[in-house]
Amino acid sequence: MKRLLSVLPVLLLASCLGGDAEPGGTARVRFSVCGGSETLTRSSVGAPEDGINSLLMLFYENGSLLPALTVSRDAGGSDSLAVEVSLGIGHDYEVVAFANCSLSQIPQTYSAAMELCYTCDGIDCWSDGVPMACSLPLTVHYGVTSVRLQLVRLVAKLNLTIDTSPLQHGSIRFTSIAVRQMNCRCPFFGPGAASGDGGVCDGDLASPDDLQSINARGAGYQTSFYLLENRQGDILPLNQNPDNKVPQAVTDAGGDPGLCTYLEILGTYSDCSGHLTSDSLAAHLFLGFDALGNFDLVRNCRYDVMLRITDDGCLRTDWKINGYLEDKRTLVFTPQSLKAKPSQAVTPSLNTNLSYAAGDYAYSLSGDTNSFTVEPLASGVRVTPASTVLDGKSVTVTARTWDGALTTSCTVTAEVEPRFIIEGEPVLYIGQRGVLHITDRKGTDLTGRTQLDPGGFCATVEGSGSTWYVNAVESGIDYLMLLVDNWVVGGFHIEVLTPQLQFPSDSIMLPLDGAGVECGPYYCRSDGTRLNYSDFDPGLYESLLRFTLTRDNEWDLRGKYWGEHGASGSPAVAVRNVGIGEDSYEFRLDRFSYGGRAIWENYDFAEGDAGLEYIKASVINKDIRVHDAQATLYTRDPFAPQGAFRTVESDMLADWPMHTGHDETLNLYLDGLVTEGNDYGCASACAVSGSGNLSFAFEDESNVRMTIPYDTYGAAAAPPYETAVALRMTNRNSGEIYQSWKRYAARCRVNLAVGGIASENSTGGSDISLQWSFPRPLTEPFLSLEDIVVGTGGSGSNRRGMYNVLYSLNRTPSAVRNNYYPSYEFCRHGASADPSNYVFGDSYQLPEYQTGDYRFMVWRYSVRNSSSRGWLDR
Repeated sequence: MKRLLSVLPVLLLASCLGGDAEPGGTARVRFSVCGGSETLTRSSVGAPEDGINSLLMLFYENGSLLPALTVSRDAGGSDSLAVEVSLGIGHDYEVVAFANCSLSQIPQTYSAAMELCYTCDGIDCWSDGVPMACSLPLTVHYGVTSVRLQLVRLVAKLNLTIDTSPLQHGSIRFTSIAVRQMNCRCPFFGPGAASGDGGVCDGDLASPDDLQSINARGAGYQTSFYLLENRQGDILPLNQNPDNKVPQAVTDAGGDPGLCTYLEILGTYSDCSGHLTSDSLAAHLFLGFDALGNFDLVRNCRYDVMLRITDDGCLRTDWKINGYLEDKRTLVFTPQSLKAKPSQAVTPSLNTNLSYAAGDYAYSLSGDTNSFTVEPLASGVRVTPASTVLDGKSVTVTARTWDGALTTSCTVTAEVEPRFIIEGEPVLYIGQRGVLHITDRKGTDLTGRTQLDPGGFCATVEGSGSTWYVNAVESGIDYLMLLVDNWVVGGFHIEVLTPQLQFPSDSIMLPLDGAGVECGPYYCRSDGTRLNYSDFDPGLYESLLRFTLTRDNEWDLRGKYWGEHGASGSPAVAVRNVGIGEDSYEFRLDRFSYGGRAIWENYDFAEGDAGLEYIKASVINKDIRVHDAQATLYTRDPFAPQGAFRTVESDMLADWPMHTGHDETLNLYLDGLVTEGNDYGCASACAVSGSGNLSFAFEDESNVRMTIPYDTYGAAAAPPYETAVALRMTNRNSGEIYQSWKRYAARCRVNLAVGGIASENSTGGSDISLQWSFPRPLTEPFLSLEDIVVGTGGSGSNRRGMYNVLYSLNRTPSAVRNNYYPSYEFCRHGASADPSNYVFGDSYQLPEYQTGDYRFMVWRYSVRNSSSRGWLDR
């Protein structure tokens, strides 16, 4: 904001009437009260800025009010008024005048009048004129004369001119122009500044006629605003940028932006396309003597502000100007890249809702602009490569909206087909051979006319005419140059990589069952995938990639009885070449022991693995820089998991017919029973405690089947309460057997309710024994518990049925007594009603041979589990 015109004069008149004279008598004094000469106004104030609607004149002598001289007049909006008053000659007066404002009470002293403040809450009270005041010292002498009394406006005047002619891509319609944060309290005769006591309010605003004229003309129209004096001072004295005259800067400088008067301009905006719009364009301008650091609005001063609005200015987003723009424009090339042949035009489409002709967007070019012709079209561009354009040359066409917010590009690349085409298999790794085929598009015979020249040393070539062979012999990058009739017509780059020689792992495990492990070594690509022998040329492989295998039994891998060589070691490792036209080896553990020494004498498998020997593969041709591959051979305990079998417990004894016999089986489960790499088909198990006549077999790598032979045990067969099982592994090559030192426990549980017999013993107690021949129907469901077990109470009364579960009995007679209800007794035959068959007393004993970990359970069953094969598994 720039102050363009000078300050209007503020007159405080000191007057004398007549010449020197002695006091005495009165004189008739004529006062010419002036509000100013301009009578037009443009704003919502509605009254002439110099019009006097009401006038109050007060006369003070010796500081006290002279009520008889008070003048109150209605001037009807005139800009001047004549008032005659009789004053005493030789007297000194202070004349105070107020226009267009009312006082709540007349000040009785001159000092009180000088302290009066004008207050308002807006401009509604200015409809009859702006507030004005003045003070004049006056000494009256002889002679009649007149005195000019010039009123001073308490308001400043702002002349605003808005110029929208710089807008080329859009238009604005103003909806409101208003003064915000106008001072509400101003002393009549002292400087006025908004503060926390008086506050601020909304001030003057443009009238509807003003807005209509501004929108219609676009430039040159001026409207005025009236603002009560507000002196906030130089808050930003060092500011050199008008864009920094914003609330945050005021706050940072220690000022209060809420007390500074500003102009608010609101409107709507649309660019020429109609797709970049704003319904609430807003501009804010702090007022003052300048547009940088001053915030003063001084009474009776005029401020001229010229606001030029540009297209770029409407795009700002800050406190001073915020467009709140909604952008619905579209500008996208489809596709964004194209290939074009010489002299053949391509037309990338431009998907847009904008007009090129109206200047909504423009094109720019980059790249090889001399080799292409570009023509703008309504729907895109036409790009034509020159007939002499070189292959791969390109030009990029960029479309950009006038404001730069949207940008899209399309690149057109020249595609020039060479006369001579080179096709063939790529060569990537040493030892590979590629075949190249050369074709002349014109169909001429190339016999004796071509030459393929390698520029480096990583490849050799051989051949003639249209067929050439490329041999990769060393790693590196090479350029093969094609010459036809001794003229260079093309070529291509090749990169030869070194294959990696490696074993599948740094640690190779050989299973104790003697199964062979084919473990390379083999070549692989840089990404780790395997290169097969068929990926190489046999001759190049033999001359470049052949390797040797060495085995080493170093001291840290020796067992107690380990020999110096693998063939005499303990255990012994065998190796054989299993490759076809290449070196690939299979290792196996040939035998467990050497010289009668078992493997467990040499090694402790407590750590899981036992090292056997080192193996290393070394390439014979060192020039190709292939690194050696190394690995270590290990073996491990095939029954590595610790712990016991999952306990498979019987809820029912085997259901065997009396007249026929069959073996009863029980599956025992242990997760990971046989470790990976060993064959459970070469494994077996044997009982090392409990019954020695049980047989075991591996069902799979996690299950062992225990068999109770019927021929051995007959109808009274029962599994031992606990069987300790040792697992074994047989070497498929030597037949040697490795037996694990671990022992795995298998326990069973017996259901006493179906098959149990109680009998008296010599100590007056009862022995509970098992009887497999207990009669039960084979074609009907099991008898209910009430028909098998009879309980009697302590009083001797019969009570059939045992509905409560009788919990586990373990090991000792005291356990029987403590876990069974003493009043429950068992009979030999559940169907008998003869009380003499009952076993009385509460002393239950078990035979010594059955005092193991059997858990005797009493269950109530009425239906047989048909899938259990005689066992009710839990």
